[in-house]
Amino acid sequence: MQLELNALPPELLLLIGQMGCLINIGSVAITIPAMLMAEEKEKYTLRTLMVSSIRPMEYLVSSLLPAIISSFVIQIIFIPILVTKINAVSLILYLAVSLVAIIISSLLGMLFGLFAKNQMTASLIPMPLTVVMMAIPMLAGRIEIFGTINKYFYLSKVSYAMDQLILNKPVNLTISDLIAFVVTLAVSFLLFAWLYKRNGFEND
Repeated sequence: MQLELNALPPELLLLIGQMGCLINIGSVAITIPAMLMAEEKEKYTLRTLMVSSIRPMEYLVSSLLPAIISSFVIQIIFIPILVTKINAVSLILYLAVSLVAIIISSLLGMLFGLFAKNQMTASLIPMPLTVVMMAIPMLAGRIEIFGTINKYFYLSKVSYAMDQLILNKPVNLTISDLIAFVVTLAVSFLLFAWLYKRNGFEND
């Protein structure tokens, strides 16, 4: 399969890699946690868990792990398929950026799960956001506001890292990139924690 992909133009390889990252992190990593939480709400097991001895952080981590692990494995699978020459430093940065981005998306998925009444709703509610999120890197060069957001957008950083790996170029992250990641991760976590308590699922 890699031999066949290597025969493709670099532009097409970049498009495949970009779309794969955007769909995996911008859709799959969001939908899985939302549906897992909605399933527990639908079966009336969520509130039972919340009033038990299980701490909110323990529940959060256990709910996020399936999405984080599955999406991260997919990000790793992209490497032997699309990348011919691997730079160790760039690979580590790509994996680190991918992991943080997956955690952010998973937290967003949990947010949607808080408002979803069942699994069907959980699969539909995130769709408008995921479409916009995946459109930002794709249309950054055509729509001015998307171009501005793209400079600090976490999905764009993952897409950039994938592009650099495919082109066998170094992945360079600036201080502003790191700040954008930290701020996005912190805001996602704090927003989830606030809504988690506001909806009455906090354990006394």
